[in-house]
Amino acid sequence: MANVRQAAFRAALAALALSGCAGGDPPAPPQAAARAQTGAKTYTLAQKRLLEIAAAQNGLLDKMRRAERLSTLSASDLISEKKRVDSLWNEYFAGESRDAESYAIYGKYLRATSNPAAAYAAFLKADSLDPSMASVKHQLAVYEGENGQFAKAYGHFLEALELEPDNAVYLSQTAKFLMIARAELAASEGFDPASLDAKMLGCYRKWADASAPNSRARWECAKAFYQVSSPDWEEALARWEDILENATIGLERQTALANKARVLIELRRDAEAREILEKVDNPHLAGDREALLGIIGEAPTAKGTTTEGKSK
Repeated sequence: MANVRQAAFRAALAALALSGCAGGDPPAPPQAAARAQTGAKTYTLAQKRLLEIAAAQNGLLDKMRRAERLSTLSASDLISEKKRVDSLWNEYFAGESRDAESYAIYGKYLRATSNPAAAYAAFLKADSLDPSMASVKHQLAVYEGENGQFAKAYGHFLEALELEPDNAVYLSQTAKFLMIARAELAASEGFDPASLDAKMLGCYRKWADASAPNSRARWECAKAFYQVSSPDWEEALARWEDILENATIGLERQTALANKARVLIELRRDAEAREILEKVDNPHLAGDREALLGIIGEAPTAKGTTTEGKSK
């Protein structure tokens, strides 16, 4: 029975609080919040108080988002409500047992209200109490990456993925982190560059393959092959061909064509690349087209006036 209660309590917290904080899942629908309150009589006093704080916190963060969008609330209203939530947290931590869930929710609240250093401390405490929370590992990694602690960040990104290997947010952010940080990790921390490249591409692949056709994930995955030291150009070609099959906007199709031509040049298939580049006539891609034709030794015909290309 105790296990059932604890599971219900954690589900209630997820519905009421985590969806309302930066880095959480999409907001829970009203019926989910209502279900979270149902059966509250089975919770301990501490659990009831934490649920009440989470609900108040969620309401404040929702108002902050709406205020940014619509400018409907005055700053004084938000400040007053924030002070109330701060007071609830202070009372809770002064008088109740402190567990990982409460520190995780508090940390997300602090981050959402622009107190990242204090949020990081709360996440560290949550992680020390329960190292199995992937969202906490991810929040630690984000803060560490933002503050140049790349080795720590990489470790926490990997731990988050170990706990939730199919999480699209963790996959995409790990890939993007490595795109920026892998040179520093290799130079200063002794990581193997080839292993970092492989991990980055692996994250991009998994993110892209689980995404919709012509999604941003698929574009970013295809472009990532340009950034590694030993790219698999055949796979890169297949990914640009997949994008071409699903691109509907004219500029998107032409951008994908220019990228396909670039990969064909890398594969020494110049004749095919030349044929494709003859179809690229958007002025915004003129610079890329001319550069690629120059690589294969053919003087380009004038088909545009700007040199701001989009293929890279």
